[in-house]
Amino acid sequence: MVSAVSGLDGVSGVRDMRKYIEPIIGVITGLLGLSLGTALFLIVAALLLVANTIRLAAFARRREIGIMRLVGASTLYIALPFLLEAFVTAFLGVLLATGALAAFVYFGIEKRGQDTLQFIPWIGFEQFAVAVGIVAVLGPLLTVLPTLVLTRKYLKV
Repeated sequence: MVSAVSGLDGVSGVRDMRKYIEPIIGVITGLLGLSLGTALFLIVAALLLVANTIRLAAFARRREIGIMRLVGASTLYIALPFLLEAFVTAFLGVLLATGALAAFVYFGIEKRGQDTLQFIPWIGFEQFAVAVGIVAVLGPLLTVLPTLVLTRKYLKV
């Protein structure tokens, strides 16, 4: 690379900056791994929280579940209130996350960030829409699927 560029017109010298950049790239790679590990940890914690909530709700409603079993209700019919509760909770969580992210993008980036630091490529509402789409899909999915699985386990009377 140095030999190909050093002979061109207008080039006085070529310096290899890899020894300065490689530690920075290493730190960024380490931070990426740390953030992915943290995200995985938070997903596992959320799933455990859903599992514990379903178990406690089934325990609190064990008398009603027993009565429903005695009159011949199916497992799906008994699980529907739990599923509805999980879906409403996930929907409210998606709304709160969308609102918080929209407020941050508008007030933190659109109003302040782009004016003061123009050399940084800022995110905009296009990336916001992608993030909201991902949260809107994963939020209910990570709530309703464990609820389906765990209601089958904890609703045995």
